[in-house]
Amino acid sequence: MPYAILSRAVEPRRMGVYMGIFNFTITVPQIVIGLTGGAIVKYCFASDAADMLALAGVFMLLAAVSVFLVKEHKAQ
Repeated sequence: MPYAILSRAVEPRRMGVYMGIFNFTITVPQIVIGLTGGAIVKYCFASDAADMLALAGVFMLLAAVSVFLVKEHKAQ
């Protein structure tokens, strides 16, 4: 769904560039958390993975709210 929202919000001639940048904003955080997530749970949440899951839920809610900030261009 995020790609569909993005495709309606950017100019068609710059679509490839923006899709590539957008892909980095998805994959880089996944790689970072994959490498550091265990240490974060261990040292910041005292090995309680439920707290990490709650934090992820908060960020997911923030992402859902941010969808309303995307301005779409009307079709011509």
